[in-house]
This record gives sequence, C-alpha cells and structure tokens, in this order.
Amino acid sequence: MTRTRFGLIGSGWRADFYLRAAAALPDQLEPTGVLTRNPGRIESIAREFRVAAPGSLDELLATEPAFVGGLMTRSHVEVPGGRLLVIDEGSGPPIVLLHAGIADLRSWDAMVPFLTSAGYRTVRFDQRAVGGSTTEQVAFSRVADLLAVLEATGIGKAALVGNSLGGMLAFDTAIVAPDRVVAVVGVGAGLGGFHVEPTDGIRALDAEEARLEAADPRDPAALADFDVRVWVDGPGQPPTRVPAAIRELVYEMDLLDPERHQGDAQPIEPPANDRLSELRCPILAIAGELDLPDVVQTARHLEANAPNARALIWPDVAHMIGMEQPERLVTAIVEFLAPLERWS
Repeated sequence: MTRTRFGLIGSGWRADFYLRAAAALPDQLEPTGVLTRNPGRIESIAREFRVAAPGSLDELLATEPAFVGGLMTRSHVEVPGGRLLVIDEGSGPPIVLLHAGIADLRSWDAMVPFLTSAGYRTVRFDQRAVGGSTTEQVAFSRVADLLAVLEATGIGKAALVGNSLGGMLAFDTAIVAPDRVVAVVGVGAGLGGFHVEPTDGIRALDAEEARLEAADPRDPAALADFDVRVWVDGPGQPPTRVPAAIRELVYEMDLLDPERHQGDAQPIEPPANDRLSELRCPILAIAGELDLPDVVQTARHLEANAPNARALIWPDVAHMIGMEQPERLVTAIVEFLAPLERWS
C-alpha cells in the first residue's frame, strides 16, 4: 500500500487530528513536517509524533508532501434566518461533502486528507442547528442553503457527496439546480418521496424511536444512544463492530440541545422520487448491507430508475461508511469522478 505523505501548517487541533490519524494508520499516512511558530509545540510534536519542524514553507515543501494540511479556510455564510459554518480545504475540482442528520461536518474528517491528496478541493458545512451553524425558528430550504455555500465559496459547479440526509439533499439539489452539479455520490443516502414496506424488525425500531421521541421530558442521551445503535452499529450488530471512537463521536454530534432552535426545513415539491427523469448527472449510490434494508433498496431503486445511476452495495458496512472505511470510500469516489471533465 502506498503511503500518502503530507505536511502541516499550524499546530492546533487540526494538526493534532492529522498526526493522530497518521499514528493510527502508519501504512497509509506519513507526516513530513509541521510548520509552526510555537516553540513549545515544536518540542512536543517532535517528542510525541517524531515529526520534524521545518523553519520555512520552502523547507516544508522540499519534503515533497502530496498535500499540505492547514491550507484551509474556516468561515460563516449568512443565510436567511441562519448562519452556516463552512470549512474549505485543498485545491482542484470542488467536492462538497454533506453530512448525515445524526452528524456534523466532523464526520468527514477521516476522508478529507485522502480527497485533498487526490487533487480535489473539499468544502463541507454544518447544516442548520448542527455543530457550528445556527438558525432562528424559521422555515428554510436546505437546497437554498447549499446554493448559498456554493456562491460564497466561488464554486460554479461541484460534485456532491452526501451521507443519509446529506444524500437526499444532494439529489434534491441536482434536480433543482442541475447546472451546478456535475455528479452525485449518495452514501447510505435517502431519497425524498421514496418509501418501502417496513419489515417487522424496522417496525420495532420505529416504535422504540417513537416512544423515545414522545417521552416527557425528552431524554437527548437516550435518543443519541438509540441512533448510535441503529445507524453506527447497524441493526442487530454488536457495539464492538466499529471502533469506540466512531461511536463516541457520533453520539457527541447527535446529542440534541433542547434549547437550540431547529428551524423548519421545507422539502422540494414534487419530491425527488417523482422527478427521477430530471436526475440526469452521473449518480453513484453506495450502501451497506449492515444498514437498514430500505437504504440498500434506495440505492437499487436509483440504479433502476434514474437515467445515469449505478449502485454499489458493500456487505460489511452500515450507515456511516465515510467514518468506517474512509479510504475505501474515497477510492470509490475518485474512480467514479475520474472520467468526468474537470470542473470548478
């Protein structure tokens, strides 16, 4: 396996993330140096991670990294009644990463180094009422929010990669604004207006979720624990199936603040499932057999009914595929996008 060599600018939390990822994946990631002005951090990084601290950007680039982390912007985009946190990294054709409803933009952390090293610009944002984004208690359009992010970041066209709710948003946007979307990768994605007959097992899960939602007072911790069991472990799967760090991060991202305004997201009408003939861009629908069965059926439904869609079903993953197997997912995305003309 070829290791991806990377350099870092800055020594804050993002540098720590990359360095710890490299320590956990030594066969895949190799840090070549950290450029920082903090003398204390130079010493601690050298001691903990055995990584050099070059004295200049030229020296860092001389180590021939495939990419340099830290060349990123963190900004906020104002939208009607809300404010969205946006992180923009790398250079090249832009890919916009759209997180699941139980997560925030951190769910893509493990994939970004691989995408930027493959020559893509990655843009991701927290949707309203999630992570670093806020909303007033107003009606809003997720599609309009995404288009506002594209405008603010100067992106004319983008490939959209969406997990779960983010996949539903990607398909909606490709229908509403086809001139802005070159391709969509749905990752355990939903599809507006598409429903399947639930199994007895799914009915039981639905009943448990309804009971938790109706509790008075509501217990955000119990709801987050339920979501981790269903969406991270997979229905009927043991809690040891995925690393504890993934379960803990999803629990943290999903934990609802009852005092926080959620807004009122308005779906597109008619829904995407009634407009599949308008979904003309290339589509790759990836799903895991350890996920809920309707997610796999959604991927196969897209392949059968959208003009240019292909399903890819993996037997050993559940819903949060980008967290479970980031490099494998990036490989599938890069191979899927490679034949397309470059876009910006």
